[in-house]
Amino acid sequence: MTEANSFKPRLHDADADFMRRALCYLESQLTEAQVQQLDAELRADASKVVLLARLSLLRSALLEELLQPSSINNPRRPDKSTDPITPTALEALLRLPLSELRSADMNEAMILQALQSAPERPSAPVINLSRRSKPRISAAVTRPRHLLHSPWAYAGIAAILVAVVLIWTGVMHRGAPDLQQFGPLTLTQSVNARWGGGQPIIKQNARLPAGKLTLESGLAEVMFTNGVRIIVQGPTTFDANSPRQVYLKSGRVVAAVPHTVRGFAVATPNGTVVDLGTEFGVAVRLHQPTIVSVLRGHVRAEITTPAGAVLASKVVAQNQAVKLLGTTQKIGRAGTSAMIVPTAPQPLAFVRPSQLAMAALPPGYRRWRAFSDQLRTDPSLRAYYTFNNRHTAPHELLNRAATTTGRYNGLLGAPGDNHSNPQWSRGQWSNKGSLAFNADRHTAVTLHVGTHFIPQHAMTVAVWLRPTDPGLTGHIINESINQWTRFDLVWLGSRCAEFPKSPMGFYFDWGGGAVITKTIAPSTPGWILLVVTARRGGTANFYINGRLMQRLPCTGPAHPHAATILIGRPEPMANQNECWDGRMDELAIFSRELSGAEIAAMYHAGRPGSGR
Repeated sequence: MTEANSFKPRLHDADADFMRRALCYLESQLTEAQVQQLDAELRADASKVVLLARLSLLRSALLEELLQPSSINNPRRPDKSTDPITPTALEALLRLPLSELRSADMNEAMILQALQSAPERPSAPVINLSRRSKPRISAAVTRPRHLLHSPWAYAGIAAILVAVVLIWTGVMHRGAPDLQQFGPLTLTQSVNARWGGGQPIIKQNARLPAGKLTLESGLAEVMFTNGVRIIVQGPTTFDANSPRQVYLKSGRVVAAVPHTVRGFAVATPNGTVVDLGTEFGVAVRLHQPTIVSVLRGHVRAEITTPAGAVLASKVVAQNQAVKLLGTTQKIGRAGTSAMIVPTAPQPLAFVRPSQLAMAALPPGYRRWRAFSDQLRTDPSLRAYYTFNNRHTAPHELLNRAATTTGRYNGLLGAPGDNHSNPQWSRGQWSNKGSLAFNADRHTAVTLHVGTHFIPQHAMTVAVWLRPTDPGLTGHIINESINQWTRFDLVWLGSRCAEFPKSPMGFYFDWGGGAVITKTIAPSTPGWILLVVTARRGGTANFYINGRLMQRLPCTGPAHPHAATILIGRPEPMANQNECWDGRMDELAIFSRELSGAEIAAMYHAGRPGSGR
């Protein structure tokens, strides 16, 4: 049996109540309220529309058979107007001994025999069930309308209809799997998607089953019947039985709602997010506040009681985020208004629909490009150097941040040193560039950025590094004024003479006192992702390959910053034996602290084994 036939709705899958109401509808025996109820049910379930259509066709064919004078033996009776199907007739029909006919092992002869063994009544017409097309009826033949006046004729029609349905579904479709109930979702794209709960491999453009769904890992884009698209990031558990709402039990989703659809909602254990024509992300963790991050447009975040009363409501605009604390969480003394609390946006923690197509490509450089394209649009990104302009501007290091593009470009080499240019080299991937720094030649990149380039309240520095010798100490990025350090990030190698008690760590100075880590740097060569986040008067957090390794107190900047920054080299009057030796790629500076989820997403987008 073909795949299409295996998903075809069958009449015996419908419940008895729907079959009863469908027959009454075809006989025009439903009230206006019942018709409206049936209409709403058909609009909500496309499979029942198909069932009703097939039931109508079968009924018409059976009526055509009964109207054949040569096929029936009906006693004469006075001509009367057409009798409707009464509830008594329907109840009698449902009491017919046909329950055993649902067995898939019964054949046509056994079903006809069972029909003949029904309670004694006028002889039922004999129908040729093998006939595939309706016979032509001559215009000269007068159709005996009085045949339909008897309740037994209706009972016979219904019995034969049931027999035909059971033969069709039980004999012709023997061995077919039971019809699975489908919800309003269709899988449009997926990347390494693995579904849980015993679900089989779901192919692209296939309908998703109704009820609870769990994406254990990977990415999946699903589309509702009204055009709303949802990006699901595993692991995520959700439930979508209506095209107007999805219930997110845990995990992360991004909803892209077209402007023609308003009011789409993402419900969570802590509250509901109602679309106002937007693209937004929602993250749910067990016993944690729900995070709502608006990527485009506006949403309305709501917290309601089980009875539907609104406890708190807030409109959230683009590039804003809030936490929904919920009615079961402690909200302090601020009352109900504190249940929806503003928080820092985390746009990099969500996969947007515009990036999914590129993420669906083979892993490697194109996967990182998808993340890189999303990264450069972050409004807090102060500067972003992709080290990929070797052929367009070989003597420069171009800034690719969307908010500062055309500014903060770097020049290869240190001021007054014509032999300090780093060399273009192979980057993390074979078709990408990087810069190779040489400690013996004191190579560097000079950035003329002005005095307000380094953030003053919170910041993040992220860079991919591949040291030639992890035991060597080297300055990654440095800003100084007359030997007074204003900003400095140093790789402390195992042979560092200045800090012998902190081998294989990092030195970080934001102008308010140095922060020195202990042994956390990798001791083997290879590309690593180093991320440092800091907040004034808070802590400096050091991440290696997406993992938080150490958190230390950090006072923050106390003096004005310089107008020049050196990459790969300390300022000219410092110890020039501590220049960076190795390759460098993808340097980004933010004016906020990235979250752990965003840093993990950055590492996984370019992790080892993804094509480097």
